[in-house]
Amino acid sequence: MARQTARDLITQALRSCGVIGIEDTPSPEMTGYALDVLNNKVEEWNINSLWPYTTLYTDGTLIPNQDTYEVNLGETINAERPNYVDTFAIYIDSIYKPLQKISPDTYDKGYKSDAAASYPQFFTYRNDYPNGTIQLYPKPSDAIPYRMVSKVITPSYTLNSDIDLPMGYYPAIQSGVAYQVALEQGLPQVDRLKMDYDMKLATVKRLNEQPRRLSKRGTPMKLTQYDIYSDTYGGR
Repeated sequence: MARQTARDLITQALRSCGVIGIEDTPSPEMTGYALDVLNNKVEEWNINSLWPYTTLYTDGTLIPNQDTYEVNLGETINAERPNYVDTFAIYIDSIYKPLQKISPDTYDKGYKSDAAASYPQFFTYRNDYPNGTIQLYPKPSDAIPYRMVSKVITPSYTLNSDIDLPMGYYPAIQSGVAYQVALEQGLPQVDRLKMDYDMKLATVKRLNEQPRRLSKRGTPMKLTQYDIYSDTYGGR
């Protein structure tokens, strides 16, 4: 599917639930209302770890003798506040060298390995609000270029925002908006829309399931038929 905007998505959702005709365009009031429904649905999926992340690459320069950096738009590290920071690398000897990532708890307990180094060896990320925080150890002695690789979730969409999603996600979120509008507006087709949304949401949940590990145990005596779905032996 070609990349769609939020306006495209909510227009199709409003047509699906019957608020507007198949060739009609929603009013500005209805469009604004449906956009709020979309952003609320995205937040709901995010809380349930279903909404996909976007990977961002942020370049900058460390400040000499500074070990703490606020992360957000307009802050010391000028980037969207990350949900996660995968990599923080510094440019040393003509290459980017990733720092070792440690937990905030380990950092607070005084991680002092390689304290004599003149450039950072370790970093931690604190997912604080409203700004995230990167902390380095030891402090950089010079202005060193860095590259941060982070994962963010778009906090909210505008009507012209692009919505680029993995396969299976777009129909599900569109169906979710249609169902929510029908529910809130008391439309007669709400039960049908709920069934459609539940089916498509189940597909998204399956896409996010972790693969199960098969048992390493040997085959029990006389039980030679292995059931891959239950990870058990059941036949003789």
